[in-house]
Amino acid sequence: MKNIEYLKKELETCKQMAAESNIQIGKIYDIKINTKAKKRWGQCSYFSDGFIIEISSLLLQENVSENALIDTLMHEVLHT
Repeated sequence: MKNIEYLKKELETCKQMAAESNIQIGKIYDIKINTKAKKRWGQCSYFSDGFIIEISSLLLQENVSENALIDTLMHEVLHT
């Protein structure tokens, strides 16, 4: 199973892709793995000083394609 460090690395890749496309994103101050989510792959929540992105642990399993994780992560980044 992929871990939080892997997820943070992929988040930086998504942020860089947004910047290269001239898409302004909000401040993301944390990313978490959600072990309870079974019906959604990601969630973006806003707080007074920025965003928290949560990714379902189901997306981090070895049998799930990396593209599914990247697509979901980018989707959540774009919500910011």
